[in-house]
Amino acid sequence: MLFFGADGKEQAAIITGPASSGIQLSGPNGKKAGLMITDDGTSLGFYDAKEMVRAFLAVTKDGPSLSLYDAGGNPRTSVSLAKDGPAFTLFDNSGSRRASLGLTRSGSGLVFLDSKDEPRASLGFTQDAPLLMLLDSKGQVITKLP
Repeated sequence: MLFFGADGKEQAAIITGPASSGIQLSGPNGKKAGLMITDDGTSLGFYDAKEMVRAFLAVTKDGPSLSLYDAGGNPRTSVSLAKDGPAFTLFDNSGSRRASLGLTRSGSGLVFLDSKDEPRASLGFTQDAPLLMLLDSKGQVITKLP
């Protein structure tokens, strides 16, 4: 179901179907917000005037997450809470993961990744001891402490 304003532009939509339901609202300058409910969970997205997602909040069976996007629609940062614990991830301007900080039951860690999404350095702490590891481009350990 679509609703139009006095200017003839779409201002709201109600979407229903067998696998999802949602509402989309349009505001001044073409900015939009949408709420979707699916079998996997609930999500809320905020879009700019170019219809690019800029912020996305979701609650799924895996847990809640919040992602922020740049003007090109690439993810730049995300915060999530999974069964094992929270994670904070940073992405470069092409949307590739570059750093991640996480906390699990067994410890915490900071991982730096190269442009191919391969781990290159990690610093962490487990229940047993701290750990520092540097890897080459083939994933082979260069240095490991202890």
